[in-house]
Amino acid sequence: VTTSQPRPFAPENLTAVALDTCLLKQGLNFSDERLINFTKALGKGVLRVGGTDQNDYAYDVNDSRPVVISNCSEEGVMTGPYWKSLLEFGRVTGRQILFGLNAGGRDPADPADDAVSNASALVAWTLDAGHSDVMWSFGNERNPQNVNESRALAEAMRDRLQRVRAGVSDTTGAPWRGVVVAPDLGLGPRALGTEPAGLFNDSKVSDALAYLKVFADVAGDDLAAISWHTYDFRAGELGVAPDDSPLPTPAPENLSKWWDSDYLEVFD
Repeated sequence: VTTSQPRPFAPENLTAVALDTCLLKQGLNFSDERLINFTKALGKGVLRVGGTDQNDYAYDVNDSRPVVISNCSEEGVMTGPYWKSLLEFGRVTGRQILFGLNAGGRDPADPADDAVSNASALVAWTLDAGHSDVMWSFGNERNPQNVNESRALAEAMRDRLQRVRAGVSDTTGAPWRGVVVAPDLGLGPRALGTEPAGLFNDSKVSDALAYLKVFADVAGDDLAAISWHTYDFRAGELGVAPDDSPLPTPAPENLSKWWDSDYLEVFD
């Protein structure tokens, strides 16, 4: 922030802000007036709540405790009152919530029954409470453990999402085709010394892009968009891809758009 030339408003192209799920585990107070006013000053748009910690965050809307505190990178649980406070925060700040669901682990053979049933219950409760505008992301950075498992993992994630949709429909009594994006894959961090022009030679980037293509082919019909983000470089720095690049473009016809976002990873 350049304090010598403060801006009275947020940039017009700022369409989304993000909160890491870790902050929820630590009990971020969504009723805090300073947080509310600060978020309002950023304008209207999307509030993404997600990150690595969403992969071990559970939900119990029947738990009446105001909040349950846990450490980042450890298992946590979101209670009913705390979920309501997040929904209210989105309402008063004019932000549409994009909430990151726990989609289970990377093992394609694991049906992830607990994660699927837990996600179904949260979505169904949210719909019954009248919050049909909430959007969902399914999993975070669930890259395959090796490239040979790419299609198997993509099929497993698709099947888990289909079971979430079926569970929500069974609970609410109506088909659910709400907005879901996935797999929120991370590209990078790039290898030390790698310049933007050489990104396609960096396996952390090229392998992730290759998986995105497989994922879109396998799960595209069940998604509103493919989501991904970059570390240590901006998406535009990918530049002109070589002919054999796995860059996922153009988007498949069955997807409304590709979502990408630029994250900056800061090291102490």
